[in-house]
Amino acid sequence: MKTKVYIADTCVLRDGAAFDSCLARVSGERLNKINRCAKHDDKIRSLAAGLLLEKALDNIGISEREIRIGDNGKPYLANGAIFFNLSHSGERVMCAVSDMEVGCDVQKIGIASLKIADRFFSASERQLLNSIEDESAKINMFYRLWTLKESYIKAVGTGLKTTLKSFSVTAQENVNGYYFKEYYINDEYAYAVCGQSSNIDNLAVRVTLM
Repeated sequence: MKTKVYIADTCVLRDGAAFDSCLARVSGERLNKINRCAKHDDKIRSLAAGLLLEKALDNIGISEREIRIGDNGKPYLANGAIFFNLSHSGERVMCAVSDMEVGCDVQKIGIASLKIADRFFSASERQLLNSIEDESAKINMFYRLWTLKESYIKAVGTGLKTTLKSFSVTAQENVNGYYFKEYYINDEYAYAVCGQSSNIDNLAVRVTLM
């Protein structure tokens, strides 16, 4: 199975009636997750993630109600044959679905404190960043590297046991048998997917949540 990638805009859920209507559709587990969010913007993103996952799984004939939570807190499907991952940032939500372990990450590109790279990036990644003179290009590269690294951490599912500084995503087609794909949509967001299969969609599917 080719890894499928989906992206949606959360803006439609800022309308109160639309939010309430969609809230009534989600599973009990997703509703609990939404209710645990303190800020309304976080509730919108969590609801959007649930709706996007529902659409992605529906495409392959699976219900979101088959989702279980593992001991490490990572969600999985009860049948064990399909894997998925979700990410959201700003007004974007992202989902990757595969028949092998997969992770995805989206980040809104903004003003980055590049000192973060000193704490979390490998030596080769820091060297790459420092070689870029244009400030805008350097910030874009920072977010590209960050999403690639986060997608890997989410794919392997080891959480804090694997530190961001312990591996490098520069000049490699894969890291420890995991493959990467980036998506360029020219919308001021960085998108990346990582999985155990190199068979990842070249284009992400844009989905309308309503």
